[in-house]
Amino acid sequence: SPGTSASSPSGASGQQTVAGVTITTDAKLRALLPQAILSANEVRVACDIPYPPWEMFTVPGSNELTGIDYLLGQALGAKLGVPFVFQQTVFDSIIPALQAGKADIVMSAMYDNVAREKVLTFVDYAKDGTALLVLKGNPQHITDLASLAGKTVSAESGTTQLLLAQKLQAQFKAEGKAPLTILQYPKDSDAQLAVK
Repeated sequence: SPGTSASSPSGASGQQTVAGVTITTDAKLRALLPQAILSANEVRVACDIPYPPWEMFTVPGSNELTGIDYLLGQALGAKLGVPFVFQQTVFDSIIPALQAGKADIVMSAMYDNVAREKVLTFVDYAKDGTALLVLKGNPQHITDLASLAGKTVSAESGTTQLLLAQKLQAQFKAEGKAPLTILQYPKDSDAQLAVK
């Protein structure tokens, strides 16, 4: 279900309905929040929008958000009695934004991996994977990673998928296979548009 707005409860008590579920604020949980969050009365969330189904606009051109991360954030905000305010952040700028204090948390379908664990603490709340997106009918007959030799792939900057493509590129070169060309884009939607 689409979210109703970018705001959550503004007070320390009450109820809010998120995606059809009524959530009551828990004062004990709210009291555990850091003073900086309580003083600001918001949790600033760095998020790469759009990245469906995780975070996206309800309709193109709208500022109204929906998606797994957004609705989960609204539910957490309702439970804690503090709004979760989603800030549109280019994916490869998310970790620097958090490190610079421009955001309090990340909710953006970010894979938990060893490199990121060196600078972040993860709370894993979903299992996800990677898939190849091809044109309808698969006219280039791409069946697996090996069949990408000699092809051009697009990926969003800073993503696990970009790292995978770069490793594959080096592997093809070492094996003497046709080279893999990688096009990097700042948004996932740009990478998808390049495929179309």
